[in-house]
This record gives sequence, C-alpha cells and structure tokens, in this order.
Amino acid sequence: MKNYKKALFAISVLATFPLLAATSDDTVIYVTTFDDEDGENANACSLREALTAAYQNKAYGGCSAGKTTASVTDIIQLKAGIYQISKPLTPRSLVSIYGALDSIAEEKDVITGDYPRRTALQTTIQGNGSFGLIDTTAGKATLTLNRLRLTKGKSNRGGAIQTGGALYLNRVVIDNSSATENGGAIYLSGINSAVGITDSTFSDNQAPTGAVLGMSCLDNLVFTERTITLTNSSVIKNGDTSSKSILEFCGEPKLALNANTIAENTASSNADAGGSIIKFTGDSLPNNNSSSILSNSSSLSLISNTIVNNTAYSTFLYDSIAAKTLKYNLLAYNQGYSCRYLLGELAETATANLRLSYNALVKSSNSAGYCDMPHDTLKDENTKTIDLSGVAQASVMTGLQAATDVTAFMPMYFLQGYATNPLINVSGSNAECTSVDQRGVTRLVDSLQLLETNNNSCDIGATELVRLSASDLSNTNSSQVGLITTLAKQRDDYQALIDNSNTPVEFLTFYKIQRDLYAQKIIDYKAAQKYRQVYFDVFANSVPQEIQNNDGSRVIQQFSADLYMVKTEALGTGQDVFLSGNVNNLPSENDPELRCEWDSTLQQLVMYRTDDKQSAAGDYSYCKYTIQLKSDTSIQSVGLAQASFVNIAPIAINDAYTMQYGTNQQVDLDVLANDHDNGDGSSDQINYPAGKKAFYVYPDGVSAPIKFGSIDNNLTIVAEHTRACPDESGALCYGGKISIKPKSSFNVFNYSITYEFFDADAKLSNTATVKLISTESGKSNNSGGGSLGWLSVLALMGMAAVRNYRKK
Repeated sequence: MKNYKKALFAISVLATFPLLAATSDDTVIYVTTFDDEDGENANACSLREALTAAYQNKAYGGCSAGKTTASVTDIIQLKAGIYQISKPLTPRSLVSIYGALDSIAEEKDVITGDYPRRTALQTTIQGNGSFGLIDTTAGKATLTLNRLRLTKGKSNRGGAIQTGGALYLNRVVIDNSSATENGGAIYLSGINSAVGITDSTFSDNQAPTGAVLGMSCLDNLVFTERTITLTNSSVIKNGDTSSKSILEFCGEPKLALNANTIAENTASSNADAGGSIIKFTGDSLPNNNSSSILSNSSSLSLISNTIVNNTAYSTFLYDSIAAKTLKYNLLAYNQGYSCRYLLGELAETATANLRLSYNALVKSSNSAGYCDMPHDTLKDENTKTIDLSGVAQASVMTGLQAATDVTAFMPMYFLQGYATNPLINVSGSNAECTSVDQRGVTRLVDSLQLLETNNNSCDIGATELVRLSASDLSNTNSSQVGLITTLAKQRDDYQALIDNSNTPVEFLTFYKIQRDLYAQKIIDYKAAQKYRQVYFDVFANSVPQEIQNNDGSRVIQQFSADLYMVKTEALGTGQDVFLSGNVNNLPSENDPELRCEWDSTLQQLVMYRTDDKQSAAGDYSYCKYTIQLKSDTSIQSVGLAQASFVNIAPIAINDAYTMQYGTNQQVDLDVLANDHDNGDGSSDQINYPAGKKAFYVYPDGVSAPIKFGSIDNNLTIVAEHTRACPDESGALCYGGKISIKPKSSFNVFNYSITYEFFDADAKLSNTATVKLISTESGKSNNSGGGSLGWLSVLALMGMAAVRNYRKK
C-alpha cells in the first residue's frame, strides 16, 4: 500500500520554493537590467552578458563570474519583466536560466492545497519576429529554462530555440514564434540534441514542418538517436492550413508523451499534402530502412493524453515502422482522421507494431474523427478500447478551459462528472495510466481501499476527475517525546530563517506562518496526547472532492474542518486484513478497550487503548472512518485505519556528579531522577494505566532496573538491590540506594560510566553516561581514569613527605 504525502499531489512547485535555499548565493549570476547590453556597461548585468560570464567563468560586463568550474551548471536569475533582445542568445556552457518566482509564498495553491500559490509567469524573453531567440548549436551545451515565456522568435529552423545539446523546459511558455523551414518553436539539431519538457505550453507557433517541434533525421547517414519527453503540457492552436505537421519525429527517437493536452492545432487537410498533428512515420514502404527517415529502433509511447479538436488530414499519422504504445488516450473529435495509417488500408491481420490499452477512439469509419487502427488489434478484448462513435463530445468532456490557477496555468479540458461517462474509472487494479494528471493531481490508482465500493481508478485523457477517496492506512504508535522534539525543531528552523538577515523579504511572511503553525501544533499535540496513541493523517493520505463551476472549470475542495467531517467506528482487533486483502477477516467481536476518535483540532484520526495491552505478533487493531463533504453528505468515502501498539523505549539522560577530593569521595547515584518513560506517555495522561511504574519491578517487588556498562577497576559500587537483568543477558542490574567511590581517598581523576535501564515492560533504554568529576582534577593534567600523570605523582609524593614529617 502506498501512503501519500500531503497534499497528495505530485507537483513539483516546492522545487522552486526551497525552505533552506532562500538565502543569497554569490555563485548565482543575477541579471540586473532588461537592456540587451554586451559589455558596454560595467554597472549592470544583462542576460547576454550573464551567458558570456558563465561561459568564460569570469566576470563580464556587470555580471559576476558565477560558478567557475566548467563542468558545473551556472544559474542565471532573471527579474520579473520583459527582456527585449536584439539578436539570438547563444549559450555555450552548462546553464540554467530562471525567471522570477512565480508563486506567492504565504498563500495556498488551489490545486495542491499547500504553500506556495502558483501564479502566472512573470518573466518574458522577447524578440521582434525577425530572428531566433536562443541557439545552442555552436556550443552544443545543455540548457535548462525555468519559469519563462519565450515569444516572437523567427528563424529558418527553431523559431524560439534551436538546440545542439540537451534542452530542458520546466514551466515554460513558447508562443508566437515561427520557422521558415522546420520547428516553429523548437528544432533539435544534430546528434547531441534532446529535449525534456514539463508543465509547459506551446501556442500560436508556425512552420511548414513541425510547427511546434522539428528535428534533424540523419547525421553522417546514420539515424540520429535522441530522447524526447513531453509531460503535463499543452500544445494548443499551433500551425495553419499550410503546415505539414505540428510535432514531427524522425531519426531514432525514444519518445514519450504523457498527460498532455494537444488540441485545436491546424495542419493541411488536403489529401495530397497529408497534413498531420503528430507525425511518426518513415515516409517509406515497410522494411525499406534505406529510404526511411525513421529508424525501426525508435519507440513512441502515448499515455494519458487528450488529443481532440485538431484540424488536419490526420491527427496521428503512423506506419509499421518502430514500436508504438498507446494507453489511456482520448484520441477523438478531430476534423479529419484521428488516426491514419500512412500507406493506405491496413491488412486485416496487420499490427503495425501497435500496442493499445484503454484508449477512447472513434471506431466507426462512418463517424467524424475516425481512428483507423489495425482491425485485429482493436478486436482484441485486451485493448479495452472505448468506442466514441456517435457519442457527443459535450457528453464526456467540457470545452477547452483557459489557462488559470485551476488549470495550473495551462489550457486543458476536464471530463464531465456524469455517472454514465464511459471515460471515468475505466481500468482495474493493474492500471497503467500516468500516476498524476496534467495538473499534477494524483490519480490514486494504487491505494488500498478495501471498504470502498466505488474505488477510483484511471480516467481516460490528460485530466483526472478528482473524487473524494479515503485510503486504507496503517501506523504504529511512536515516541511522544520524539514528536514534540521534531515539531520544536521545525518551529526553530523557521525562526532561524526569520532571524537570518540574508533571507529575502518575500519569504518572511510564509516563514512566520510556518513558525506559528508548528508552535501551535506543539500546544495542540501536548494537550491531546494519550498513552500509546496512534495518529493517522487521513486528510494528507486521501483525495479531496472536485466540484464543477458553471463555466466548466473545476475547483478542488481542499481538506479542512470547514468543508469536511470525519466519522469513526472502532472495529476490534484481529489478523492482518491488509495482507490478505479480505475484508471478511475483519474482527467481528468488539474490543472494549479500543478507542477510535477524530480529533478536530489536530485534524487527525487517533487510536488508543484504555488498557496497557500491546499488539501480539500478527495482530492489529482496526477502525473504520468515513469522510463526508459537508455541503453534500452523499459525497463520502470510507477507509480503514490499522494500528499496532508497541512499547516505546524509555529515555536515559546523562548525569554528572562531583567527588570531593580528600574525603572518601563516595557519591550516591540517583541516575533515574531525570530519566523517564514518557515516549509511551506520561503518568498525568487520562488513560495512563493505573498503578503502572516507570521502571522495571521484579516479581518479588524489588525495583532494580539499572544496567551499568563496564566499571573501572579503581571504582567500587555498592547497591541496595541487585538482580539478574530481565533481558537474560547474564548481566547484573542494580536498584535502590546506589553509591560509588574511588578506592583511593586522594583520587584526582575523572571517571565515566555508562548505563541503561529497563522500563516496566522490560524494554531497554538508550545508553547514557554518568561523569564522576574529582574536585582536584582541574589541577592535574589528567582528565580521566588510568595511570598517574607526573604532576599527580609529585603531588602525592609531597603529601607523603608532609605526613612523614608530622609523624616525627
């Protein structure tokens, strides 16, 4: 079973908002001017100068040197605003360029339900429509772009970016760019080129071939190998009626398109021109690799994409060359063929190297948006194809939603929430859709839900219809002392950031919110603690409900006490049903000592016992909980909480005692005075077992819980009680009044001894140290037990001489 972390969204917003990286870094190159300068002004750093400084590993113009090791990636930080450039930028070294922070630290995101709240992009690199914006073909360097908009680029190849190396885009918009030949937005040039794209949008880009993405096919007559990934992104409204393709692939690519929206793009609808939106063909006869532009060793994977409302002769053009896997795609409602085989009608037994699973397609050749797939492949029941022939688009999905906060600032579609929608919950337990949808919301396809009769599984397309889903959870009681210590450290870490003069001011409000949050948690948890209590964060491990607005947009009802209520029911104690997966094995008899409650202050489900019973091996205690949406209590989901109750080790704390020089130096040891067993819970808690002792008591009523480590031969230890230790180690344990002293009254040494102790349930503590400090030790060079130092020998010789003199 998978326990999901808050807030159940696999979105990487916090990667741009690191807790401990909020202080200034003098190795970052900060761009300070929007002007496109190139060395003429030493008082300001431009983007172009920053790239030069990064390449030369030394200061240039008004820019610092950055990271001066050539093999290390330089970070260039831009401000919010528009960088109007006058000619292409030419990175020649490892560089990551970051736009301004695109989030509000102290506000929660409407999708993640956690800090920070994402905003629209704040930084733009803009051309004038007469040159390409970025060209890395000379240096073939790896370039990473984050939080940027690129607009108004134009070139022969790669209107916005022509790359000769690896290119990574994270939250990037490329729009209104064009190429006269190939790659209206991006062109991959040569054997070193590759691209990875995440959370990005491409719109209004044009080119005769590859209006968004084009590439070289051959280098020295060898297919160009490269990796291409497009993930959680939108390709919208690119191309025109003269375009041959929008995304054109050739060479030997390893291609993966996951959870993307590809819609409202346009290519030629003319049968002779054969325009296509996604082109993955060799443009040759089968088994004729010598004239093919696509290697048979290539691969294409399309998973969980929404590919609709495109206009072209064929939206997805393929042939028999290379392996192609299509799963959980909505590939329909396009003008022209939604899918077409390059070389005409397929033989009935042909497979075209296609593997299909859970795709929504138009299977009827008489319907608009027909998907021409191999007959035997579609006939195979294992493909689980959903036929949308005759199904109105509006009955299964909304119209295209604008890029706003509820769409993670990318245009996309949502599924209609109708019970009859064939695109919702289409798969079984072995779901292979993407783990998150285009927004980053988890699909929760692998969570255990034994009691839930309407389990979530994969939806078809790029976005998941988010429905309230409670997960089955398992946990064990942990140290109450450790919990408070952890919360205190988190509180103190935020306070340290607040106190740090290097912390940027825009982070301070967020850090104060977090500091106060953890300070309040300490108060709340202390007030709510019960003996051996097990906590379950059901909100953090469940999926909230999503509601649809009148305009078709969706809003996730994030978990809170204001919107949801939680009901609980203790079931009892029995065998592990999570392991068996059989709910019929749930305990049928009530366990009168088991308690299961919802703590509205902590917003946690808590389980505890009113007795002192620990869980036997293989046994667990169970509680059923139900989450309900307050505004509509018919919306609910049921989960199981499985708890085991264990004994937490007691805590031993170091001690120090002083031995008075010149006396018998006997010290009474009370090492247990500051030790405790509060990891399980303290004696003032309401369900603390009556009469339970903190330390081990033998059957004869004697308490001798202390187990000392090795004791120096120069020390003598005397105890009121001794017994064989309860761990059957053969060691001797001590109790009652315990004293220790050096064998010599004139000892000048310090000693250290270690000890552990047993709690009432014979659990051994950590090891603590007892320091025995002689008042004379500071006058000697000797700091511990062992042979005498020369000053000590002289001191003792002097004392002996005095005594002999007095005897006379």
